[in-house]
Amino acid sequence: MIFYQYRADRARRTLRGIDEQVAKAEKAVAGKVAVKRNRFIKLAGANKSVDRGLEAKARGLAGLKGYITNLPDPDAEFVIGAYHRLFQIEKSFRMSKHDLAARPI
Repeated sequence: MIFYQYRADRARRTLRGIDEQVAKAEKAVAGKVAVKRNRFIKLAGANKSVDRGLEAKARGLAGLKGYITNLPDPDAEFVIGAYHRLFQIEKSFRMSKHDLAARPI
């Protein structure tokens, strides 16, 4: 089962990233910078263009995040909360690992 969550702050950050990537793609298509890995550039032979369909799809999905679970009869708040707690636990582990200079044994 999958649950989706929308957050305005996540959407704002995602849209800002999309704007930056599209601007970089437009510069590459215009020949001002070299074509590197950019998801919004469509290459058809020697022709380069900005993929506006993919841009519209990415903008439509901005702010959404999916949480997958295999628990029987789950509650959306429980699943999303568990993922958020997991992130906090991993963050504290990284911090303690760095502070203690822990190494593999």
